[in-house]
Amino acid sequence: MVAAGVLGGCEDYHSYFNRKGYPEAVKMSEDPIFPDERRIGISAMARADEGKLAPATQAYAKATNDTDWLVRSTAVRALNQSRSTEALPLIIGKLKDEHPRVRLEAAKALVNMPDDAAVTPLIKIVSSDLEDRDVRLAAAQALGSYKRLDVSRTLVGQLGQRDYGIAFESRLSLRKITGRDYMYDEPAWLEYLTGPGKPPG
Repeated sequence: MVAAGVLGGCEDYHSYFNRKGYPEAVKMSEDPIFPDERRIGISAMARADEGKLAPATQAYAKATNDTDWLVRSTAVRALNQSRSTEALPLIIGKLKDEHPRVRLEAAKALVNMPDDAAVTPLIKIVSSDLEDRDVRLAAAQALGSYKRLDVSRTLVGQLGQRDYGIAFESRLSLRKITGRDYMYDEPAWLEYLTGPGKPPG
């Protein structure tokens, strides 16, 4: 067992798991005392071929309820890396986690694994000025997978944001959804969305 904090750099990290291998990573991921052990173990598992399949993905799903937010976020990231679509309901639920880092990893996962059930919470996130900026950016990107009128209208509403990053990601998603680009011209976008053409939805 590696005491928490011993793996201080990338070289130590890689050399340790090259020597000990996947079984040791699994053992670390289940450490009952040290959150850092669990986090490091999950990260190492997710990098291995075995870590992209069950039962590893089931272990990540369980770890998303860990008491430590960093372990939870690492587990959601591992589910994203494994493209575990069966875990999508769980990932969508993590958009409401109390810690923004966990919500961020959930939104990033939904960029790669879109699901209609995620639309409402993603819209709520991107529309909230109280939400963490990085989480909003990821939500705006994730919404680009949904050719729906409510999604497009929400993204248009973000184009006038004072935060350029959110406006930019919203514009990119609108381009992906519609194949058009009216820059940051909200009236032009709304005219298209309500016009006789072929708007999404």
